[in-house]
Amino acid sequence: MTHSVLNILGGFNFIITNGVLAIENPTNPAFTIKPGEDGLTNSQRLLAVTNGIYFAYIFPLLCAWYLTLKLASALVSDAVVGCRTMMINTLPTDDEWDDEVVPSVLKLIDSTLPTLSKGWSDSLLAMWMGCWAVALSSFALFLDTNAEVSLFLACFCLVSPILLAYDVASASSDCDKLKSTLNVIRARDMSVETDLKLQVMERLLQNTNNGAGLGFIVGNGKVLDMNTLKSIFAGMFGFLATVLPLFLALRYVPASRTHACDLSDTQITRIKAAMLGSNDTCSFNQTINDVLA
Repeated sequence: MTHSVLNILGGFNFIITNGVLAIENPTNPAFTIKPGEDGLTNSQRLLAVTNGIYFAYIFPLLCAWYLTLKLASALVSDAVVGCRTMMINTLPTDDEWDDEVVPSVLKLIDSTLPTLSKGWSDSLLAMWMGCWAVALSSFALFLDTNAEVSLFLACFCLVSPILLAYDVASASSDCDKLKSTLNVIRARDMSVETDLKLQVMERLLQNTNNGAGLGFIVGNGKVLDMNTLKSIFAGMFGFLATVLPLFLALRYVPASRTHACDLSDTQITRIKAAMLGSNDTCSFNQTINDVLA
């Protein structure tokens, strides 16, 4: 019985013929794999095509997403640095404070940071979940097959969220420096009028995002800055440092992999010599030579 299973991106047809998977690409015969001609299993054929689709279509999209995230984070950091520079060069009692500094801060609160959060917050969380899912599956594969490449992939995917979130966390930490900048201005001018204006600005920054402060918002309103990122991964690595050794200690390793139960050449020679002239056939039609071969 033959039937088409799946058509991907208008190019690949997955066809099963008597239980054997074939892959057909009508537009490019070079990518067509016929049943049985390559000596591969069905899972190997499917893995080869899915990996090809991933690196040809999905991976470039992920790279483009990451580059846009870095660009947006850099633009936000530049805007925050420009705002801090304007604060330092302007006294709160000057007219420029109300005309230039306050509008620039309001733009950060109302437009710049919300745009960054709305554009990349959900996708960043999805990338985190995807990386951790791949890390978990790769570690499970390592426990089953003892393949070092699976352990490397698990470790890489485990730390990848740190690299993905570093730029936005850095941009949020730049926002935290606005408060310290206000305190520097207060130390420069200890007048009551200056302090009152700085208090208004501090309350504005503190009450932004329902009290979470100014920064990149993820999840249920949590600001993701460098301190938050360090806390998340410090807790995660602490948990893994406790749990992973237990899994490694309890994993099943067949004797064929460790050679713990293999007979030495001397032992095999002695057994063969002891069995010479004896009836070496067991009740299951298996000889001692078959066992020792």
